Amino acid sequence: MNTLFKVLFLTLLLLSGQGTLATPQGDANFIVQRNFDAAWMKIVHRKLKEAFVVVYFRPIAGLGVKIADEDKFIDIIPDEAIAPYVDRLMSKTAERYLSVYTPEQLASVVAVMRADTDATMEKILSEDYQRLHAAALEQARTNAQRSGSDDPLVIELEELTVQLNAFVTMLDGDGGEAIGQSIALGLDPLFLLMGYTREITQIEQKPDNPITIAALRADGILSFANFVQRQTLLQQFSTSDRTGGILFAKPPANSTQSD
Repeated sequence: MNTLFKVLFLTLLLLSGQGTLATPQGDANFIVQRNFDAAWMKIVHRKLKEAFVVVYFRPIAGLGVKIADEDKFIDIIPDEAIAPYVDRLMSKTAERYLSVYTPEQLASVVAVMRADTDATMEKILSEDYQRLHAAALEQARTNAQRSGSDDPLVIELEELTVQLNAFVTMLDGDGGEAIGQSIALGLDPLFLLMGYTREITQIEQKPDNPITIAALRADGILSFANFVQRQTLLQQFSTSDRTGGILFAKPPANSTQSD
């Protein structure tokens, strides 16, 4: 069963009543969930947590402390910290689908995806592109004025002209808009992710926050200027239940007293 037939057949099923509970919003959400596969979500989580590493390291960055192992630092960033940004990313992407495609188009895409677990929006759009290109190419070849030359170079140049004319036809027609929409939709999540990482890095944290303290306590995440610096910072940035604020430890007394 080819993709076009699946679209027509399953859309009829939807319209006949089997998809009566479906809504454009639900269809858009379904498409986003399918498109955001494990590989993409791994990238999303990584980039968001990298931004939080900047936030939680910043309070101690000017004290001679360095990040020794960013992966270990990322591991202590809780998923709860990035969850709101993941939700926003998916929600905004769904909004873009709703703004670009009609309810009927979304329902058709979902129908294909439900019938074919390997189908993705990219694959479906690629097949649409291929159909548009084939039609434009056939029209360009029909309109082409061949010289009748047997020279291979001339033949190759004439074929190249046909290919270029086909592409121009696609861009000038409805296909051009579809291509532009496909490219924009493909890039949208990436641009949104970049925006969220910039937003996260603007967050200000005090040095006594739990994540920075955890990084100071853990082995291998940070490197220090000397062997006592870690303990000194932990004492300085430990919160006191008695004072309700940062407890600044007194500097160690010298071993020799001056007169």
